[in-house]
Amino acid sequence: MVSYRGAIKMTSLGERTIRRLVAAGDFPEPVRLTPRRLAFVRSEVAAWIAGRVADARDQAASAGASNPRA
Repeated sequence: MVSYRGAIKMTSLGERTIRRLVAAGDFPEPVRLTPRRLAFVRSEVAAWIAGRVADARDQAASAGASNPRA
């Protein structure tokens, strides 16, 4: 499990950005540990990061294929 602070460190995103992404369904949902404590499943955050990296690399490869100068 990883806190919001841990998710911020893992992703380099701000808390507001993470909250917006969660609300939009674009980031893993936190799990309520206690009535006042939320945390993320570390493996879900890591998988989200890996997906973002893969998407960025795919876009870069596509841009390079369509632009021979790149």
